[in-house]
Amino acid sequence: MWLEISRILQSYLLRRAVCTPNTKNYNRIFLALTRNLRRDGFIPENLRNQLLGQNGESGAWPDDAKFKEAWLEAPIYNGLGNSRLVFLLSRLNHTFSSSKAEALTFRTSLPSSTFSHRVGRSIGQLPDGSIGLSLADLYDAADGDLRAFLSRARNAKLQTIGNLTILSTGLNSAQSNLGWDESSLN
Repeated sequence: MWLEISRILQSYLLRRAVCTPNTKNYNRIFLALTRNLRRDGFIPENLRNQLLGQNGESGAWPDDAKFKEAWLEAPIYNGLGNSRLVFLLSRLNHTFSSSKAEALTFRTSLPSSTFSHRVGRSIGQLPDGSIGLSLADLYDAADGDLRAFLSRARNAKLQTIGNLTILSTGLNSAQSNLGWDESSLN
């Protein structure tokens, strides 16, 4: 029972963190939730129903479609902050590690570790083999310019969860803005 309650709370909080980092009404939501669960019983179904009953931007439980879109497209690095990203990446690591992988421990403060972008932030090679456009060049690009389109698409992916990893400061400096093929992380 408590494991299922924990899963429900984690799902609600993760989906909200990824989709809408607005937490302004959490105090009200969780006080009402506690009061209602005391009255109706601390069982997973009651918790799920209470959380699904929330509405509005500050309380709604994002559905699968909204979560998937935000997970794949949203600039998560800017929205979540370091401690939440460390927690998220450590949970992903724990969930998808096999028994043959070494156990990793991440700390919420990263004095000796930093987030790294797997595809660097510098202007790099685009899927068609051309070099991406700078922000100034993007501003001046003509409508329909393929390089501008590809550069914008690449830039939109830079801050997504799929492009982030945690590295030691030394390794991150060594990787700098190397391309995928040059990186020692492959």
